[in-house]
Amino acid sequence: MGRVLRLWSVWAGVHIRGFIAYRTSFFMNFFAQGLNYAVDFLLMWIMISAFDTMNGWNAFEVMLLYAVSLTAYGFGGAFFFFVRYTVLPDVLSGAFDDVLLKPMNPLPYLVIKNINLGYITHLTLSITMLVVCIRTLAIPVSLFTVLYLIGTIICGALIFGGMFLLITAPAFLMTQARSLGDILFFLRESAWYPISIFPRFLQIIMTVIIPFGMINFFPVQPLLGKQDYLMFGGYIVWLIPVFTAVFYSIAVWFFNFCVKRYKSTGS
Repeated sequence: MGRVLRLWSVWAGVHIRGFIAYRTSFFMNFFAQGLNYAVDFLLMWIMISAFDTMNGWNAFEVMLLYAVSLTAYGFGGAFFFFVRYTVLPDVLSGAFDDVLLKPMNPLPYLVIKNINLGYITHLTLSITMLVVCIRTLAIPVSLFTVLYLIGTIICGALIFGGMFLLITAPAFLMTQARSLGDILFFLRESAWYPISIFPRFLQIIMTVIIPFGMINFFPVQPLLGKQDYLMFGGYIVWLIPVFTAVFYSIAVWFFNFCVKRYKSTGS
């Protein structure tokens, strides 16, 4: 573990120096991404306010769902989004051979080498909106609330990380697998809203198979005093850490399983 942390600190330093070297590009990207998500928040507030509520959820409650999801996505993407923009092209070109020559397990090496500090934009905006929503909704802030939110975000980040691994792993078997990522990102935007507005079969899919509901919809309800647990019941909230551990473990196992069956393209 000490070796992994030392390597992570070295690569994090490399990425920070890269941002410093290209400050203008970094700040332009920061502003552009921040503006994009800020507009999403604004449009969401306008749309839901126009209808008063969305299946019993008011504008700031839905924005809280979005803020929790975006915060978890920011942390998960910082460590795991590399699988979408690095692993896929490397498998296609054969450059992934170099990863297998490193004297450590491929997954920890990839996480360490490809940490993406660019997600600071997501985190800055989402955490700001998280605070705004909590204050506006008058959610009591205590040590338990803070720890509960931190635990929720950690679980959400691991679920996102697991999903990134699951949609990328098939590339080791079939060389190209981008369509799975397209499906994931399409459904991710749907999960910014209460999943109780969707048909039952989608509720089940977005809870168990592609578990966006475990990231924000179910865990925020105790904070809001809601009972919108669909067909699952309130106990599902306390099963989220267990579900996260199982889901992430399966994702890691499947990723490693597929890596072992990787065959170079010979390029």
